Amino acid sequence: MNTSITTLLYRSFDAALSLEEQSLLNKALISTAELSEEHRQIEKLRTVLQELSVQSFSERFIEELLYRISKNIISKQEYWESLLWAFRRVVVIGSLLLVILSTYNLHVTQSISLDALFHFSFWETADITQIDTFQR
Repeated sequence: MNTSITTLLYRSFDAALSLEEQSLLNKALISTAELSEEHRQIEKLRTVLQELSVQSFSERFIEELLYRISKNIISKQEYWESLLWAFRRVVVIGSLLLVILSTYNLHVTQSISLDALFHFSFWETADITQIDTFQR
């Protein structure tokens, strides 16, 4: 089967063909049994597909959705309240982690100083500047 004729056949279902293309397709349908059988099968398939009832959202759902979008249901106050709610959770979890880590550090180093926290008790500022990488 000629691919250009087959392309015309498929296009004829979705778009209007020019008069020249339509006459060429009609001649090919009359002269080729294989092409006319394919045309018949495609028409049958399209009919079956059109008859299938497709479940869709109800009109009420669509109206409600459009109403909510148009009214912008989430107000600025609700938005800030939700951010505040999330921030509170972060603060609580962060505070618990800080207490746990501080308790662990106190247990390990027996001190609550920042030097003990960062294990820099043996370094002095003067000592750090004496390291070769800091000298020019």
